[in-house]
Amino acid sequence: LLIYDREAYFGEGDLRVTFDHNVRYRTEELTLGTGLYGTPLFSLGEVLMEIKIPSVCPLWLSQLLSQAGVFPTSFSKYGYCYQHHILPNISKEGRYCA
Repeated sequence: LLIYDREAYFGEGDLRVTFDHNVRYRTEELTLGTGLYGTPLFSLGEVLMEIKIPSVCPLWLSQLLSQAGVFPTSFSKYGYCYQHHILPNISKEGRYCA
């Protein structure tokens, strides 16, 4: 289960920028009814920014991202969690040992 605090901003057209703070996960008690707690997925203070642009990127945003050295990449919170937190804790017998 992945849980995070999200700030979402909407711009011109279909432009959307989201910031996910306090990203955490848990492998037991997988219902939200048990609370919004979990183990941090990233280091303290790290924030995940996602820019969603279904069509053409506005020129002003393209220039800002280029100046900041930000370029498109693929990232999955679920894949990262599995590779860095779950997979290293799987025993040779295939059991999760947290």
